[in-house]
Amino acid sequence: MAGNSHVVPLQIGDGDTYSRRRVWLGHEFVDEETMLHVKGVIFAAAIMAGFQVLALLLAPASGHHGQGSLLSFLWGMLLPVCGYLGATRNNACLMGCFTWMSLLSAIAQLLTLCYVLLAVAVINSNEEELCDLLCVHLGCNNHSTYCSCEIGCHEGGCCADFEEVCSAGVQLRAPASCGDIESSLKDHTRIVSVMMLLISPPVIGLSAYAWFHGRKLWSRLAQGDVVLADAANPAEEQE
Repeated sequence: MAGNSHVVPLQIGDGDTYSRRRVWLGHEFVDEETMLHVKGVIFAAAIMAGFQVLALLLAPASGHHGQGSLLSFLWGMLLPVCGYLGATRNNACLMGCFTWMSLLSAIAQLLTLCYVLLAVAVINSNEEELCDLLCVHLGCNNHSTYCSCEIGCHEGGCCADFEEVCSAGVQLRAPASCGDIESSLKDHTRIVSVMMLLISPPVIGLSAYAWFHGRKLWSRLAQGDVVLADAANPAEEQE
């Protein structure tokens, strides 16, 4: 009897400790692995929501105001809300939306990064041709074969910004050399490349992280399983 009096409290204590390890944000989960994936989904959803709030706060500074910014914010909040509610309400539909939209977001961001870097490479390798398409270096027999402000010097089509540069045979802007244009293009493409390389990988990583944890939960919910222990036994909870 003495031996039993020592064993029983230890068993109860171990059970309580194990149960506490499966409780987070007031919810008890069916196992620790499930709780880990729920934490991952909610963590990713919180960061996504934070980005949307930050974008809304910075919208006035970037020249975006009013209804457009608010609608963009509400649209952007749909994904994190789906993730949070799907993980905490045992909702397979919402979790599936969060999971596969996160995957599509990661793929889209990766393709965008590749496209921008490819465009930068093309621009850098065709700087002289791009210079010829601008009305920045004008005059008959000058570097550009597309444009001249001198009346009668050029026949046919001209570059896109002709009307901004020339008026009635008068050049409204000071001429610039293609060397200046090429240098400016290099500076701008370098800035764009650095910004994309700094921003895109974390965004892609966040979307992939959300997809990984969301897929684990969605696969269980889609099979009819639950992730919350209290939802697994609603009758016991009512008693």
